[in-house]
Amino acid sequence: MFWKRRNNEIIQPPNQIPGESSDSKKYVGSVNVGQVNQFNGLEWWDEANGPVKPLISFNRIRVPFVCDGILREKGLESRAKPNALEGFKILDIGCGGGILSEGLAKLGATVVGLDPGEKNVATARTHLTDELKTRVTYECGVIEDYVMRHPPNDFDAVVMSEVIEHVENPKEFLHTALKLLKPGGSVFITTPNRTIASWFSFILMGEYLLRLLPLGTHEWKMFLTLAEVQEFLKSDGMMTVDVKGITYNPITNYWDWTRITGMQYAIHAVKQSPKLSETSI
Repeated sequence: MFWKRRNNEIIQPPNQIPGESSDSKKYVGSVNVGQVNQFNGLEWWDEANGPVKPLISFNRIRVPFVCDGILREKGLESRAKPNALEGFKILDIGCGGGILSEGLAKLGATVVGLDPGEKNVATARTHLTDELKTRVTYECGVIEDYVMRHPPNDFDAVVMSEVIEHVENPKEFLHTALKLLKPGGSVFITTPNRTIASWFSFILMGEYLLRLLPLGTHEWKMFLTLAEVQEFLKSDGMMTVDVKGITYNPITNYWDWTRITGMQYAIHAVKQSPKLSETSI
């Protein structure tokens, strides 16, 4: 799900989370209500001409990045075997129409996809095959509410792919989400860097010239540098274990890894036990 804030804009809340009364907690905290409305109900699974077509092809590298990272931290074999992620529980925050959630579930993981857009969640549920319905659960809501009604230390991995650059308070957003991660568990983040190159690529080219993404998808000043994200993670007892640069060719719709992190990057960090975290400070 793409989220962002707009300066000093008063936005009416969207439909409430199913099951909650109109007087209950609205979409607040990290989520911008206007962004939810803007991207709620996109055509998520149109691989030919859909508004988020690049996210579908992005699975080619981001699914292996998550899978290999989880297995490596547990000292297990690579994803070459079927159902390599069987037995692992993953939270996909900002799951949108379920593109990444399905990719991880196809490797055997049990996945919870969380998104504040009711239409997005409905699309994600409808797209599931009978086999994947046994592995994937979608919930409509925000992380602040989900944490309040869910036990801590429950997930082996938390994934935030193209999400953190759209939230109100990324440090608090991370802090809240990481409560759900088991000690030794992994968080995986992909996001644009805050550089002139990323402004040119994501906003000028991606939104205005090539129209690869809906106009208004990104706000450059909300992009986070690699150092900022690493500092947020470190303050929450997370240790960075892998960083990769990301490159995308819009002509061929092809993603790949690169050593250069100035445009976009992926980061994998592991939650340390309290004793290890205190020792490393």
